[in-house]
Amino acid sequence: MVVLVIGITLINNYEKMEGLETTLGEISRSLENQSAGESSDTALMAAYADGGSTEEKPEEGDGQAEDGNSDEIAGENGEEKDNDAGTEAGEPATGTGETVEASGESAAREETSTEADKLCGAERRHSSGDQPQNLRPGRPYRSHLQSERNPGQRPDPGGSKTFASPIVLCYHIENYNTENRTKTVIQKDKAMANIMQLHPPKGPEGDMKEYKQKLIRHRAGLGARFFVVLAVILGVCLAIYFYQRNRSYTDYEVCVTVERSDTVNTQYAEYNGKLLKYSRDGISCVDAQNKAVWSQTYTMQTPIVDICQNEVVVASQQGNEIYVFDGKGLQTQITTLLPIQQVSVSAQGVTAVLLNDSTYAWIYLYDKEGNQLTEARCSLEETGQPLSISLSSDGTKLAVSYLQVQEGTAGSCVVFYNFGSVGSNFVDKIVASKVYSDTLIPKVKYLGSSQCVAISGEGIIYYEGAEIPEEQHTVTVEKEIRSIFFGENRVGLILEGEGGDAGRYQLRLYDMKGNLVLSETSDLDYRQAKLSGKYLILYGANECEIYSDRGVLKYTGSFDSEIADIYKTKGLERYVLVFSDRTEEIKLQ
Repeated sequence: MVVLVIGITLINNYEKMEGLETTLGEISRSLENQSAGESSDTALMAAYADGGSTEEKPEEGDGQAEDGNSDEIAGENGEEKDNDAGTEAGEPATGTGETVEASGESAAREETSTEADKLCGAERRHSSGDQPQNLRPGRPYRSHLQSERNPGQRPDPGGSKTFASPIVLCYHIENYNTENRTKTVIQKDKAMANIMQLHPPKGPEGDMKEYKQKLIRHRAGLGARFFVVLAVILGVCLAIYFYQRNRSYTDYEVCVTVERSDTVNTQYAEYNGKLLKYSRDGISCVDAQNKAVWSQTYTMQTPIVDICQNEVVVASQQGNEIYVFDGKGLQTQITTLLPIQQVSVSAQGVTAVLLNDSTYAWIYLYDKEGNQLTEARCSLEETGQPLSISLSSDGTKLAVSYLQVQEGTAGSCVVFYNFGSVGSNFVDKIVASKVYSDTLIPKVKYLGSSQCVAISGEGIIYYEGAEIPEEQHTVTVEKEIRSIFFGENRVGLILEGEGGDAGRYQLRLYDMKGNLVLSETSDLDYRQAKLSGKYLILYGANECEIYSDRGVLKYTGSFDSEIADIYKTKGLERYVLVFSDRTEEIKLQ
């Protein structure tokens, strides 16, 4: 679920960032065009303020420029003849003439303003043909009054005697007002862009680099927010996980109830999330709704069962019949001549059978079609009496525990057979053996293809080897072993407890390295102990205890009927309870 949320969030943000990048590019191109127009408008306005020279910058404001225009109007109407004559001669006015000139200039400005307003109105009604030919867009108008605004500078020879008409003046005033309005709009757009921090600054390539850096910082901000949200989601998921892992339950809810009826001597075993039911009359595999997946009838006085992954073997102890099944049903049926003592099956369907007669013990291997692969003879005088056998999951190695009596003392010997190419180089295909004096080993068990354990009265002995197993670890226990059970890469023991507050029993769970992964005490009067998935389950007549593999007591309680079996099923804290008359699927709560 976390991975799905992360993926959807990444896709959504990627599409948004792509859309944002496209929008920002369009804004950038639009602002570049506006900046180019603004640059030309600024140059034209500077030319007007300077009287036609783009290289000279005015020292006064707009008001001065307007005064200069008024002076041009006065000179056009001839109202200040003396002043004009002085200007044409290029001689500066001195003394009283300066005062008279100033007063005349003020009067001319007032009169010119009135006349300019009238002429502007006339200019708006004037046709385009009345516009002066020398006035073109982008060509500044040079005033003959430039020398008055810049004392000491000689007027331009080409324009010193050229006078602007009222129509030309109104054209300039109208154009100047339009430029001011355009400049105001651009400034507003720039202010809005500055707020959004998304527009590129004016200038050449260096400014575009700054814009790209802002865009990168914007994307980095989006990425930072995304990772913050992701961290929060992961934190919540981890919190929920640890809460569920360490949570204990006191009640349960019955989700599904299926009525059924079985014989009194029916036994049960968990099989790949399903349930095996076997008795003297037959065996069947059923799901949680008691629907049969497959079934087989037979007649056996004492049926024994072994399971390895998807393979199941059922045999008649002290009888001669063997049935091998997989997930689809019966694979093969085998009949032996000697009485069957034990059976063991591999993940490939290879079956090992221990047979006994009065003098020798025989071990036969059969493939999944029932063909005999090999055999091994065990002398009771030389090797001893076989107590336990276990076949590796790949079907090539066999571990056998023998009971040996020497000089009145009982001991054990663990022997490993290899039925592959390596074993053909050894006598009787025995590749390894180990004698344990004064120690009984009643149980050996392969957990996988290369790891095997032997359970003695003193503890656990670990063996490992792909072809030739060797002893690796030893776990010693101080108390008497009451029960032994196995799971996926786990070995479970129930020991006698101290009693009282210390509990009647001690629960121990070890991994394949001999490390203790669970240690708890219990007072439950149990009949069966088992590993179902990662859960340790103990149940008695009508009560049970469920532990996680980390030692958390998930549930303890009783039921109104006698428990025949209980195992973990699919779903969060869901279990299947098997009673003699019904099957219930429950959920802890």
